[in-house]
Amino acid sequence: MESWRVYHCSFADGRHLNEDSGRLPQLASKGVKWIIFHEDWSLIQNYGMAWSEEKFKKLVHDCHKAGIKVMTYFGYEYSTLAPDWHENAENNLVKTTDGQYTGGWQRKPHQRAFMVCYHGRYNDKMLERITYVMDEYKVDGIYIDSGFVPWECANEKHGCGYRDEKGQLHTTFPMMAVREHFKKMYEIVHARGGVIDAHNSACCVTPTLGFADTLLDAENVQSNYREGLDKFIDLDAFRAEYMGYPMGMPDHFLVSTGDGKFSLSRLAAIPLLHNVYPRPINTIGHMEDELDYMSGLWKLYDEIDAVHAQWHPYWEKDSAVASLTENVYVSWFENKDRILLLAVRLGEDTGIPAKIRLPEGYTPQSGYQVEQQELSVTVAPYTPVYIKLEKQR
Repeated sequence: MESWRVYHCSFADGRHLNEDSGRLPQLASKGVKWIIFHEDWSLIQNYGMAWSEEKFKKLVHDCHKAGIKVMTYFGYEYSTLAPDWHENAENNLVKTTDGQYTGGWQRKPHQRAFMVCYHGRYNDKMLERITYVMDEYKVDGIYIDSGFVPWECANEKHGCGYRDEKGQLHTTFPMMAVREHFKKMYEIVHARGGVIDAHNSACCVTPTLGFADTLLDAENVQSNYREGLDKFIDLDAFRAEYMGYPMGMPDHFLVSTGDGKFSLSRLAAIPLLHNVYPRPINTIGHMEDELDYMSGLWKLYDEIDAVHAQWHPYWEKDSAVASLTENVYVSWFENKDRILLLAVRLGEDTGIPAKIRLPEGYTPQSGYQVEQQELSVTVAPYTPVYIKLEKQR
């Protein structure tokens, strides 16, 4: 939790961070530990070629000087600007059963980026480029967009697909090829003291994710989640996928405020209730409001030393802290004689204050009404409410 305090930005925004003499120190003062440069940092999609090598090296150096580590984007595509495109495209790409490439997004500078299959020959080149980026640019980690997904493929040139007794071609899922690819990448990155941040959505398969350090999930549900929240992702579903426990790694929950139409506080309520950091991603411009909100959370968690505190989830049986009000949920951190509790109301506002049972001997900060160890507090729908408790001396 301490290390994964991320400013995830487009390179169009991030490339100038070190040109403003106060910007990097400002980010550091707000608690940013990592900057992730999104896909436009590379001249060629998923190739790891900086627009200006000297300027990028200087940017990474200046980030390090400010106490901030740097991670760069790689992903799941193969670009028409790749030097070996004409030689290897037929072998490297995902193909459908009718022989079509998939993807084909337009990128800048002008190029088409099609989905790569890691059963093809691009594996070695990608690993070579990642080695180069870490050794030459001195970055500290690699962000992988959707690469850990074993995309279905029918490209017989590299061994995907199969034909039935009638000769009909069908797709296969290159699970083991993807696993071996990231096993090699894991060794390369970790040998250099780095980490791998996997961004998958709805495809959480441990044979591949076993070679990542962290997971960023939920891009695929953002539109529905913003509108429906727990009506779209119920709490059991959140626990199953978005906490990272089944995959054995920390999970971040991607949040998109829809160009400011939705508040980060509202979207963060359910992830925070599960001790999962929301991660806003800035790929279109500045996100100062989101960064300020996250900075406040980081400082609050530092006060309780959440990294070393005991976390108690809302579903814990016989918990010393518990909600006594329907549709109000409480999770909490405990560290020696201090408690930080989080209350979240799901559903409509009833206009009735929430009741929360407190442990014996603990009192909240001033401004709260407590009777017989029951705290009364207003909890608006989908608005995280943090309350600090201290043990009486």
